[in-house]
Amino acid sequence: MVIDINVTSACNLACTYCSEGFECGLSSKFNENTSVTLDNIEEFISQIPDQKKDIYFWGGEPFINWKFCKGVIDKYKDDEGFSFFFYTNGVYLRKYMDELVTYTQQLGKRLNIQVSYDGKAVNDRTRPTKRDEYLQIL
Repeated sequence: MVIDINVTSACNLACTYCSEGFECGLSSKFNENTSVTLDNIEEFISQIPDQKKDIYFWGGEPFINWKFCKGVIDKYKDDEGFSFFFYTNGVYLRKYMDELVTYTQQLGKRLNIQVSYDGKAVNDRTRPTKRDEYLQIL
């Protein structure tokens, strides 16, 4: 079973094409972390009979709410039936690199990160930060 958790509506970017933000106003209107708690997650997951559970962290930018994501991973990392997935713009990867490397060593292929990166030319036109700066990811 795939369990999608929208961990925050906040994002550090202002991508003009973002279906989560610019088009519908979410990233500027709500900008808040989830009200779901680890206890809520545990209660929900305890009712799922599937042995395999894939937890997907979404946002906004999920690494803005890293503390919550880390809490979920720590809770279930020792259960081989769980895997974890992040969909991220990649900006915070350097900030959390040491912890992510440790998790990768512990989880192996049970941790996946997908970075949304469209290439320099597109990013220069369409992915400004909230302060109208442009990213230099790579």
